[in-house]
Amino acid sequence: MGSNTKEIREMQKQKLEVRLAERKAALVKQGHTTDAQQKKDKVLLHLQAEIKRTARAVASIGKMRKTVEGAHQKKIENAAKAAAEGPRKKKAAAAPVKEAKKEKKAKKADKPAGAEKA
Repeated sequence: MGSNTKEIREMQKQKLEVRLAERKAALVKQGHTTDAQQKKDKVLLHLQAEIKRTARAVASIGKMRKTVEGAHQKKIENAAKAAAEGPRKKKAAAAPVKEAKKEKKAKKADKPAGAEKA
């Protein structure tokens, strides 16, 4: 049951619930009327476990959809905000760094070779 759509999982859950009701009816017909006797039935336990797994899958799919929709809304809001602000301007701070490096190289070249060792 590897479906990722909520509708399919809901249908699977309904089918499992029908099978569970049929199994309980069959157990009552066999004479297993108490809950303790029914809890020992492996088929019944398996059907209950499948129903729980399917319910968790439905919840997980709902949570995943909510997260994706939230991210989509946030992306739309950010795009609208960016469009309202206009294009970004480049920073002017990058240019002075290169000039400072050139000045250091120029100062180093001005020093005599003997002055470095002393």
